[in-house]
Amino acid sequence: MKTSQLRCTRALKLLTTLSSAAILAFLTFGAASGAASQSQSHATRPTTRRFLAVASRAVPRPLTVASQRSRRADRNLVAKAKALRKCLAAHPAKHGACQAARGALQYAGSQLKRAEDELASVARADAYRGGGYSSRSSALQAPKLSVSSEKLSWNQVDQVNTYVFVRKVPGQPDQYSTVSGTSTTPPPVPGVTVKYSVRTAVNGSSWASEQSISYPDPAGTSPTAPETIPTAPETIPTAPETTPTAPGGPEPPPSETVDTQAAPKLAVSGLTLSWSPVGNVSTYVLAIVVPGQATKYTEVSGTSITPSAVPGVTVSYSVRTAVDGSAWAPEVSISFPAKSLPPATTPPPQPAPSEPEKTQPGSPLTSPMWVGVDAGGWPSSFASDVAGAASYVRLESPSSIAGWTAAGVKVIDDMAGQSNSGGVSALNATEWAAKAVAAVKANPEIAAIEVLNEPGNQWMGWGSNAGDAANAAAYDHLLKVVHEAMVANFGTHYPPLLASYDGGEGPTTWGEEMWAAEPNVGSYINGITLHSYGGASNRTNSALGSRDHIEEAHAQHPNIPIYVTEVGWPTAVGQPATGDSLQWTEAEQASNITNFITWAKSTDYIADVTIFNYRDYGTNDYYGIETASGAHKLSYAALAAFK
Repeated sequence: MKTSQLRCTRALKLLTTLSSAAILAFLTFGAASGAASQSQSHATRPTTRRFLAVASRAVPRPLTVASQRSRRADRNLVAKAKALRKCLAAHPAKHGACQAARGALQYAGSQLKRAEDELASVARADAYRGGGYSSRSSALQAPKLSVSSEKLSWNQVDQVNTYVFVRKVPGQPDQYSTVSGTSTTPPPVPGVTVKYSVRTAVNGSSWASEQSISYPDPAGTSPTAPETIPTAPETIPTAPETTPTAPGGPEPPPSETVDTQAAPKLAVSGLTLSWSPVGNVSTYVLAIVVPGQATKYTEVSGTSITPSAVPGVTVSYSVRTAVDGSAWAPEVSISFPAKSLPPATTPPPQPAPSEPEKTQPGSPLTSPMWVGVDAGGWPSSFASDVAGAASYVRLESPSSIAGWTAAGVKVIDDMAGQSNSGGVSALNATEWAAKAVAAVKANPEIAAIEVLNEPGNQWMGWGSNAGDAANAAAYDHLLKVVHEAMVANFGTHYPPLLASYDGGEGPTTWGEEMWAAEPNVGSYINGITLHSYGGASNRTNSALGSRDHIEEAHAQHPNIPIYVTEVGWPTAVGQPATGDSLQWTEAEQASNITNFITWAKSTDYIADVTIFNYRDYGTNDYYGIETASGAHKLSYAALAAFK
């Protein structure tokens, strides 16, 4: 639940991750600033500046974590691509033998994208973009960036050793990384002019003036016709090697050094993609972007492929080497012709009906998809207003739902519970289950119960180890105890129990840890929840919401309904992005809501979409379908159209 109080909790927990020097610097600076307006003695000001200088050189923990996660995800993508190639070489005639390896590569690609989006969001949020703020510390000043051939260099700023570096390739999202030292040679993108900038890895620092490098097309390496695909696995070197010689023997002839991190030169001819070889690399990763779908990733051995047709759709493609840290080629597209419908034929005989598949309560296999809005702790005096927009409402542990049901609104009870820095294991599962049973007895018309809110999210107060396997196992135990208490009291007649599958952190890692710890956990629940915000790194993806995570969750557990109990788009245009979304106009917000719900209804596995939220709050958390004063936005009517 994104309340102002929880936002403050996130900020407080982030503050606790700072070094003691940084915290002292922050407090001292605040004290000095406030006292300045009251003519405080100048004697304290040098001390403040000294502490600020020490704190300013500490790399922010969110930036460090995001950078490390991005590097790990990149290495994992390369490893999974090589593993798939090895599997295909070992089983050339058994397409299905490598299905698990294909799935692992797809998951690695989506995780890399998520990690890159997170790093971009952190890097942009911490940067300073103009004004006089940089005068507070020399560590916030912009470096002086220069180019020599394909190498970028800059001066060291105030003893800072770590810098945030950005690459701007036309047609691609800005790509961020951290660099130790004062120079770097980024992977080239042949035939493209790329812009670069750098800043210190200090919150609020300024970006250097951009510099550009125009990369030439590699001589004699233009894309060629399809070639024979090698099947034997081969080692892919990531650095040039030399052949050793006997002492006193002749020197080997010089060889050209090839940067295997360079982007391939990608081209399309008809319905075939081909690209220039990069050194002796023979394993590549192909990204396939179909509008409205999550990006697909596959391995290609060789330098060409004729992808599967998507009739009537323009599909975009990019490719990179299976080398750690390599660059993606600029996208190319193929517009596939519409497929003509075959003539009508007599339908084939249908098999005899079998016993119907067992479904969970509230499954879209047995009932229409729910569409609702999150109203948090708003009282039932606002029920009639909410009822004008939605038939379902998500409330945080309401003591009574009578006022809501009287207005014709069904209630999803978000039993968020009291977060605990010790994680889920610190809760008394038996007591929690007793409260859930009492809630159902007091409010038998509850539509569903959400068991905890974002239990894998440390910023919601669940401790620094919230996302680990031990906490997921403790959550499994809680779900089991609650399930057993419901069965003991109500038999099979209790509201669907919903378990958090993304943990509140976006990807499906938390859910995978749940199932790894207790493979039978699916028998304790009636659905899984995802909070599918689209992130703040790419406007196109942000508008869609995290549909790729929903699709991943469904692929992992195809028989369990998915409840999207939070998704939304704020409208504080001109204010910074939130932690999980860019800012949108009210018209864009309404369009995003309409598009997401329409997409969800087209699936056969999404049981609920709950829009976050009822009313605006804070300075930039304007997720509401109404303003803070209660004025209806365009999204109010957009949501009402699905009643």
